This record gives sequence, structure tokens and C-alpha cells, in this order.
Amino acid sequence: MVLRSALHEAARDLDNRALWFAVCFQSRAEKVAFLRKHNLEQLGDKYLPGSEVDNILRRPK
Repeated sequence: MVLRSALHEAARDLDNRALWFAVCFQSRAEKVAFLRKHNLEQLGDKYLPGSEVDNILRRPK
């Protein structure tokens, strides 16, 4: 029952539009170039954890 509750909560949170935003590019190549430029590739290429993106983007270059 605890697992079912946790899964229900996780599914609800995924659908909560207040938790995410989108960044759109003209092409896949443009998206990949952006991820590489900002060293975000290791986080994935679609759904990136916001706290980890924040940590990477705050690092001095």
C-alpha cells in the first residue's frame, strides 16, 4: 500500500505543470549543441533534473 501511494504521488507530480518548463530548439542538432556547450549531456537529453542543471550552470567556466 505504501508503494502504491508513493507511485500515485510520483505520477501526480509528473503531471504537475508547476514543476517543469520546456526549452525548444529548431532542430535536434541545435539541442545537442546546447547540451554540449553547457556540459549537460551527462544528465540526459530530454528530462533533466532541475537541481543538477542549476548546479552545472552555476559553476564558473
